[in-house]
Amino acid sequence: MTTPKKRTGIRMPEKLDNQLKAIADEKGFTKNAVMLQALQIFVKKNGVKN
Repeated sequence: MTTPKKRTGIRMPEKLDNQLKAIADEKGFTKNAVMLQALQIFVKKNGVKN
């Protein structure tokens, strides 16, 4: 069983987009996976729970 997903779009500076792409390439992940990981860390550090 898969977790339901919600699609969203964000605007970001080109430099940040390039940095995310570089990290993803270096780690062998997709840019989406890198962004999800960063968002999960942010939510965890800010005490938001579902």
